[in-house]
Amino acid sequence: MKKIILFLILAIAATFTATAQQTKVEVSEIVELMSILARTAGYEEYANDLAGQYSKDTEAWFAPYKEHAAVALARDVRAKYGIGHERVMNMAVHLDIDNGKIVLVDFYPDIARCLEKYVDN
Repeated sequence: MKKIILFLILAIAATFTATAQQTKVEVSEIVELMSILARTAGYEEYANDLAGQYSKDTEAWFAPYKEHAAVALARDVRAKYGIGHERVMNMAVHLDIDNGKIVLVDFYPDIARCLEKYVDN
């Protein structure tokens, strides 16, 4: 019983003396682009309207690009390899935007050769 009381006193003391940590919130352009690409390519898991007006605005803005090579590639990758859900974001960590162009970073050479006609490297 004494151990429990001591633990509770220490826990309460720690709560009051703990300093708040600063959390830095950022938006990744490449993550946003990949999710919009998946949505434009028709991935059902990216079609939820959880963002309200943002979803409507992005759909309207990117509608003219439904037949773009990147959207076609996203459809092909999904059809051939079943890519979807978190795997779209797994691909995003291997991409970057450099001077307005999407480039491959830290990628496997064999995969890079397959995708080089779609992105600048």
